[in-house]
Amino acid sequence: MASAGDSKQRVAVPKYHRGIGIAAIVICLALLFLLNARASSFDTIASALGLYSAALLGVFTILTSWRSAVTNRKQRYMQVEDKWRSVIDRSVLFALRGSTLSFMLMLFSVIAPAIKGQFADLVGTDVYDFLARSISAIAISGVVLLGLMSLQIVRDVTAVYEWNNGIEEQDAITQAQRDAQKKI
Repeated sequence: MASAGDSKQRVAVPKYHRGIGIAAIVICLALLFLLNARASSFDTIASALGLYSAALLGVFTILTSWRSAVTNRKQRYMQVEDKWRSVIDRSVLFALRGSTLSFMLMLFSVIAPAIKGQFADLVGTDVYDFLARSISAIAISGVVLLGLMSLQIVRDVTAVYEWNNGIEEQDAITQAQRDAQKKI
């Protein structure tokens, strides 16, 4: 079994690959537009996005409590925890942005089907077809973006959780040694 010191050395701060994410979204958007992808089953999508938005707010709550714990421990560990605090901050930002994006997509998936007939009559079939194709590609790419954000949050949370467990294990060992010395 690895000791607390080994655990601390093993945990690496996860990187955020912005360029890869942007490239993936641009490729997804272009492919969806070229393939004339259309979003369907809006009621299921709206329900799923509403639940996802609420779940991300729950993740936000957990992450803010972890950040408070890290901030409170900073006196003991000084600069060591700064990099982990920035990882938590990044995950908090992703959780809030993801919740906002999923809420906006949910609203869109509720409103779009309700007005599509009237909108097609208003702008004409050709314009409507182009707009429907574009908006569907953007909406589906938004869901893909939510998935990418979730993967980053999971990577960050897993690393912070493992690192935090190592710190707590180290603290428990130190406290046990202090208690043993007091008995002597």
